[in-house]
Amino acid sequence: MRALEMLAHKAWRESRTRFVLGALVLAAVCVVFVVFHAEFRRLMGATRPPASTYGGYLYLRIYESIGRAMFWLIAIVLGLGGLWRERAHGTIGFTLALPVHRWHHAVARAAVGVLQVIALALVPALLVPVCSRLVGASYPWSQALGFAVIWAAAGCVVFAFAFVTSVMIRSDYVALAVAVLGMRIGSGALPRLPGLAGADLHRIMTGRGMAYFDAEHAQLIATPWLTAAATALVAIAMLALAVRITARQRFHEP
Repeated sequence: MRALEMLAHKAWRESRTRFVLGALVLAAVCVVFVVFHAEFRRLMGATRPPASTYGGYLYLRIYESIGRAMFWLIAIVLGLGGLWRERAHGTIGFTLALPVHRWHHAVARAAVGVLQVIALALVPALLVPVCSRLVGASYPWSQALGFAVIWAAAGCVVFAFAFVTSVMIRSDYVALAVAVLGMRIGSGALPRLPGLAGADLHRIMTGRGMAYFDAEHAQLIATPWLTAAATALVAIAMLALAVRITARQRFHEP
C-alpha cells in the first residue's frame, strides 16, 4: 500500500501541470459564458427555445459544445505519458528499479487520472450555479450535478482510451493524434453497429436522443445513474487492459 501511495504521488507530480492548466481553461470557459451571457445570447440571436432561455443557452455553450469539447481534449491529454515517456527521457532505469511490480505503475497512474477526470467534471457543476447567482440568474444544482455524473463517467472512457493508446505507442505526439482521431471516429462508428446504439459518448455526455434528456427544454429529466455505471465499467475494462499490456512490456531494448 505504501508503494502505491508513493507511485500515486509520482503520477500526480508528473501530471499536475496538465491537470491544473486544464482545470483553469475549463473554469475560464464556464465563467466567461456565464458572466457575459447577455452579450453572447444577443450575438446568437436566438429567439426560440432552448437557446432563448438561460438554461438552454448554458447547455448549448457549455454542456453540448465548447465546454464539452474542452473537457474531452483535457481528458485525452491527461491519459498520455507513462513508462514510454520515461524511456524517452532516460529515467526508465530508475523507475523500473523501484521495488514494485511493473503493473503497479500503471494502476497508480490510472487511479490518479480517474480522480483528475472526476475533479474536472465537477468544475462546471460548481462554477455554473455559483456564478449564475452572482450575475442575477439561476441554474439548478440538480442539472449541474447530473451533468457532472455523466461527464465523469464518459470522461473516464476518454481518459482510458488515451491511456491505452499511450501504453501501446511510444511517441506522445503520435499517441495524442491517434487518441483524438480514434475517439472521434469510434464515437461516430460504434453506435452504427448492431447492439451498440447507446455507445455514442457524445450523446451520453450531452443527453441528445437519450431517455433521460428533455431536448425541448435542454434539461436532464433524471440523473442517469445506470448509464453512468455502464459507461464507467467500459472505462474500467480499458484501464485493466492497459495495466495488463504494461505488465508484459519490455522497455530496455533500444
